[in-house]
Amino acid sequence: MKKDKSIEYFCANVKFLRLKEKLSRKEMATKLRISVNSLAKIESGNLPPRLNAEILRFISVEFKIPLSSIFSSDFQMNYTLRKHHSLSKTGEAP
Repeated sequence: MKKDKSIEYFCANVKFLRLKEKLSRKEMATKLRISVNSLAKIESGNLPPRLNAEILRFISVEFKIPLSSIFSSDFQMNYTLRKHHSLSKTGEAP
């Protein structure tokens, strides 16, 4: 059974946000009030049966991003494209 694309985006985006902010899994799990094991499962694409609304709200507020975008876009790709675009404007190699 193929996973819903929004779930794939969410899981990948949680990991991207953690790495971008240079947080360890333990630090991110503490912020989200979940276990490190639960965070590892999310980052690997396995959502817990009941994803707590508080976790979703925290991610949205903490990282200043609309909740809808967490489920609808690939942050890693967007970040890479923006970085490449800004470097090409300055004439630097990506």
